[in-house]
Amino acid sequence: MDRLIVLMATLLVATGCLGSTVKQIANAVPSDCPESILATGEFEVLTEDLPDNPEGLAMARDGRLYISTPDTVFQVAADGTRTSLASVPAALGLALSGGDLYIAGFTDGNLYHMFTESKVTRTVAAGLGHPNYPVVTPWATLLVADDTVNRVSEVTFDGVATVWTDLVPTPNGIVFSADGATAYVASTFAVTDLNGGGPEDPGLWALDIVDGAVQPPARKLVTFDAGTTPDGVALDDEGTVYVGLNVARQVARVDPRNGSVEVFEFGKVGPASMAFGRGDFDRCSLYVTNLLGRDVWRLRIGRPGFPTERN
Repeated sequence: MDRLIVLMATLLVATGCLGSTVKQIANAVPSDCPESILATGEFEVLTEDLPDNPEGLAMARDGRLYISTPDTVFQVAADGTRTSLASVPAALGLALSGGDLYIAGFTDGNLYHMFTESKVTRTVAAGLGHPNYPVVTPWATLLVADDTVNRVSEVTFDGVATVWTDLVPTPNGIVFSADGATAYVASTFAVTDLNGGGPEDPGLWALDIVDGAVQPPARKLVTFDAGTTPDGVALDDEGTVYVGLNVARQVARVDPRNGSVEVFEFGKVGPASMAFGRGDFDRCSLYVTNLLGRDVWRLRIGRPGFPTERN
């Protein structure tokens, strides 16, 4: 497969898609990343011509990369070849625990568990509304975001589901700080009223956590303009948060210490889920599903990521 390389001349600070809390920060300090044909901010296609638009993506510790289209889960190798693993109804977000996959079924309200060795799939929990983005917690449960309402559910591995928080409007991507004391949550859509507090634009929120429970209030770190649709998130080794803005075709790099933002312009790519590389994949690049196309991309960041598979 020919690999398309798109060269980016600069890292640009967004002016039309980000709210007034945004300001420019200095480029990240260079790290000991492996040599690459891509410079920071450049991107290339990893795999293309999928049967449908991909959204979910998860990277295992050993470098196995999984992606989902609306009814199929694939494994993708570092050279872009892919294998269909299983058919899963309404498959959307993906999470990994113990090498196995947990899959959000957006339209049927289910959370699925796929044993990656046998490809057998079972239902873990039902009645979750429109589950979009699952993530494994540092205390060994699952959080499942529903961006059609203001709800993140907590699901135990034996299927007991409870509401974990309703403090973030239309929650989507979730990533934890390295110490597990903070959850960073992307909110996707503007809402006319957030829990009686009035309208709220999309953004990135921080939730403080003690013993697995949210400690109010939720803190909004960054405001994005309505219509940018913040989606998946990732964390690098310095604790910087990356947010995919799929309609804006950008990846925002957010410093959670002060809410400062830089933006990677992403051409025609509408970034949905993303993760830093492991194994044979470049650990200093994000691998990103394109919600606006039928392909998966690599975006060179120039810093290694913090692993999201915790258990």
